[in-house]
Amino acid sequence: MLTMSELVPSQSMQRIFKEKGFVLTDFNKATIIWNWGEIGKRRDEIFTVLRDMAAITPDEILKRQIHERFAYEDKILETFRNNAAGRYVYVVIDKKGYPRGYFADYNMARNHGISHAKKDENYEIEKHLIITRESNLQVKHDWAQVGGMICSADGTIEYLWSSELEEDVKMGERVYTRPDRFEDQFIVMPVFEYHPGTAVRCLNHSFYGEYGIITEDWEEDHKWNMELLEQGCGLGFPSISVKVRFLTEEGVWSHEHINPLYLEPDNYRCEGDDEKASANRRAAESLMEYLSQKRKNADNSDRYAQKAIQSAKEYRDICFKIRMEKESKKEWNFDKVKKVEDLIC
Repeated sequence: MLTMSELVPSQSMQRIFKEKGFVLTDFNKATIIWNWGEIGKRRDEIFTVLRDMAAITPDEILKRQIHERFAYEDKILETFRNNAAGRYVYVVIDKKGYPRGYFADYNMARNHGISHAKKDENYEIEKHLIITRESNLQVKHDWAQVGGMICSADGTIEYLWSSELEEDVKMGERVYTRPDRFEDQFIVMPVFEYHPGTAVRCLNHSFYGEYGIITEDWEEDHKWNMELLEQGCGLGFPSISVKVRFLTEEGVWSHEHINPLYLEPDNYRCEGDDEKASANRRAAESLMEYLSQKRKNADNSDRYAQKAIQSAKEYRDICFKIRMEKESKKEWNFDKVKKVEDLIC
């Protein structure tokens, strides 16, 4: 039996669920589990939990859909492995994105990936169509990719996709046309009250432990989603998200869409006592201060706006200075060039 913390890592979201009396159904839980890749869970881990859920849930529709999904995934894998006609090539890609081998046989590609992957490193296998007609062996010059998988160093499949099956159109990844499926259901659930200037700690895989700032208001986001639902617009699980801003080294507050299940309101932090970390904190404090004043319609919000801009610029300049210092310490750098031949690799 899964704990609440496994399904809802955010303690703030757990608290809101309890306060509002909101209970996740088995259908909701299956949706969250299927999307566990967002918090770094592997494909086999997700399948194991869903298989256990199918065995105990009283929801017959969910039980059927889970078994359908497994059957569909088996077909994808079977099709991905099949190159009996010799019309495809498998390309092994390393962690840095470089091709490391070309194979006509899937097992050879997989074994090559395992033997060359370092511990804790992933590798990819891409499947490309190279011959379009068996009769005259017409070779495609663009090598259209028809499938791909990501594997761990031991060969365990972490992600798999294929465009070779007709079922792909019916139930595969077309999430916005299948609101009746569990895979990407939009769950109408209460969220913690966030406002422009709310700092959050991220609990998802891509940004785990990082701190960001929300610049939107939860009431406006909720209203917008409800209007889309009333209009019949297809919303999927990815639509359950909050825009979180992260400060880039260019001094820009770039945003990512993160599910509130994986966000924890917290005091903004940037670990370290060096000038870069200090500048990061100043930029964040200035932005939060500006957003707070703007929300209050304060007359002096322009002054806070200028401070936020200046702090971001200072952070950018420090990051640039640090990059240049690192560059100057390299054995080769542009400033040491004396002749044109030094620029030719």
